[in-house]
Amino acid sequence: PRHNLDTLIERYGLECLQRHRALGDAAVLPTLLAAFEQAVGRERLEEAAVAVVGESRLPPHLPPDLADDLPEGPGVYLFRGEGGALIYVGKSRNLRSRVLEHFASEHRSGKEAKLTRQVRSVEWTETGGELGALLLESRLVKELSPSANRRLRRPAGLQCVRLEPVAGGLEVRIEPLEAPAPGDEPDVYGPFRTERDAKRALEGKAREAGLCLKVMGLERGDGSCFALQLGRCRGACVGREPRALHDARLRLALVSLRLKPWPFAGAIGIRERGPAGEGSVLHVIDRWRHLGTATDEADVAALLERAAGAPFDPDGYRIVARCLERAAPRDLVMLGGGRG
Repeated sequence: PRHNLDTLIERYGLECLQRHRALGDAAVLPTLLAAFEQAVGRERLEEAAVAVVGESRLPPHLPPDLADDLPEGPGVYLFRGEGGALIYVGKSRNLRSRVLEHFASEHRSGKEAKLTRQVRSVEWTETGGELGALLLESRLVKELSPSANRRLRRPAGLQCVRLEPVAGGLEVRIEPLEAPAPGDEPDVYGPFRTERDAKRALEGKAREAGLCLKVMGLERGDGSCFALQLGRCRGACVGREPRALHDARLRLALVSLRLKPWPFAGAIGIRERGPAGEGSVLHVIDRWRHLGTATDEADVAALLERAAGAPFDPDGYRIVARCLERAAPRDLVMLGGGRG
């Protein structure tokens, strides 16, 4: 009736010199496994080991066969609570391992433990590739607003930074980012979720490069800027640094924030393997906006028809921009016809 280590050591006549010490307990295990193999045979021992390793770590209120049903490919999963309320949307390159990881105690923080206690059902959609999973997760979070997702929610109004010529040089302007993205304009930076985020980013770049917030138009008042008094400005506000040099350094400092121009004449498709390896799908993109995923020409035509009303999404922009940096030319399909 008992199967703890003390009982097993006694039952099989083993010797453990340092019982209840980590190294001593570990050292006796090979001998114990050899005793198991002698008693029941190697095949039975391996079956038992596989069963233990594959044992579901899911809580009892979830279906016991869920672990076996979860696919091991990329996709998006949804956690639902009482009454089917959507709690969380996530994505992974391996749905099974990621979902099980949520419920493994060694991976759970207090916040995640609270989340998993609320889960009553799990749904998933296979995507065939990582790009499809990223795009689908971003779209579902914005459309469905799950309670535990905050990072990918749709912002109320995107902001951008523009460099505007004024008397003597350039000033920064923080203003709403019109949809679709003005990606073909050279002096647009962002996107930012709020005006405060945009200002914080500009102030950070100014500190890094020794720029003048007063010359940039972000600080008012007479005399020098406050940063000059702290030795953080090179003096453009008092004529110590030529304005042209300051403006050149401003452009250079903002390079990493610049909205990339759309590099194609019209809409494109990014080809990706379909779910469960069945054929391929086409992610239709127009000026950084993900219009949808198509499986045939009719789908593509329908998506392009709706292109004019598609909003610009900063998360989609970043996902597509990263994808295009490493996409193989054979996976890109020129579609044209974008009406954004």
